[in-house]
Amino acid sequence: MRLSIWIYQQALYLYIILLLTYPELVFAGTGGTIDLSSEGYVILFLLFLPIGLGIMTFKKLLKNYARRAAMKVIRIAQKRDKMWNIKYIRTHTKTVFMSLKELWSNNDIEGSKAYLHPHFEEVYLNKLRLYDRRGEFNKISDITIKNISIVIAKDFEDPNQDNFVAYITGCMCDEFYDDIGFELRTNGDKENHCDRKINEYWHFQRLNGKWLLILISEDYGITHSVISIDSHSIEKKSLSEEKRNEEIAKAEQEAIDSQSQSYYFALVVAFLVTIVGYIFDYFFLGSILKLIKSI
Repeated sequence: MRLSIWIYQQALYLYIILLLTYPELVFAGTGGTIDLSSEGYVILFLLFLPIGLGIMTFKKLLKNYARRAAMKVIRIAQKRDKMWNIKYIRTHTKTVFMSLKELWSNNDIEGSKAYLHPHFEEVYLNKLRLYDRRGEFNKISDITIKNISIVIAKDFEDPNQDNFVAYITGCMCDEFYDDIGFELRTNGDKENHCDRKINEYWHFQRLNGKWLLILISEDYGITHSVISIDSHSIEKKSLSEEKRNEEIAKAEQEAIDSQSQSYYFALVVAFLVTIVGYIFDYFFLGSILKLIKSI
C-alpha cells in the first residue's frame, strides 16, 4: 500500500481509538464532554473532514501534474501527427466510450471488436459472453460525461507503440435485466439505485492507424506510477543505437524524477491541508456547536 494512504489510514485509526478511549481529549475544545446525538455526528464529520480533504488534495495535485506532463508530449506529437491532435483524441475517447456502453448494454460481442485492441479483446468480451449465457443484460443509460482529460501520453517512432490514457468523469444509470426485460438488480453507488459515478481510466494503444482500447481501470495510481514521454523525438535523431538508448533512458529517468518530486510535493501539501483542518477544528469546534444549538 502506498505510503501516503497508509499514513492517512493510521491517522484515522488513531482518532477512532481516541474517540473510544479518551473522548475528553478529542473533545477538549468543547468542554470535555459531548452527547453523541445530532451535534455528535457533526463533530465526527468535522474530525474526519480534514483527512478527507487531504486525500482529495493529494489526488487532485497528482492528476494535475499528470495532465501537464501528458500535454507536454501531445503538443509536440500533434505537430507531426494528426492522430495526436488533442481535440481528436478527446472526441475519439468519448465516441468509443458511448459506443461501447451501448454495445455492452446489448451484449453485442461482434460490434464491440471494432473498438478493442487484440490484447484486451478476450478479457473484455468474456464478460459479455458470461452475461449472454446467463440471459442477462447490463443496461447502461442516461450517460453524462463531465470531463475527459489525458493523463498519460507516450509517443514512439513506431506508431503501433503509441498510447495514451484518458481519465473520464461523469455519471450514468447502471442496471441488470433479463432477456424478457425484467429488472434483476441495480449496480449504482447506492443500494437499490442505478445512478453511478464514472471515474475511469481508459487506456488506448495505436494499431494500424487506429486508437484501440487496451485497458479500463479505476486506479488513480497510474498518475504517479506511469510516465508520459516523447520517445519519438529522440528515436528519429541520427544516432547510433547505443547513443539513442542512452538518450531514451535519460529522458525516462528525468520524467521519473520529476514525477517523484510532484508526488512528494502533493503529499506535503495534503498533510498541510489536513493539519490546518485540525487546527480549525481545535479552535472553532466549540463555536460551531454553539451556533448549531442556537439554530
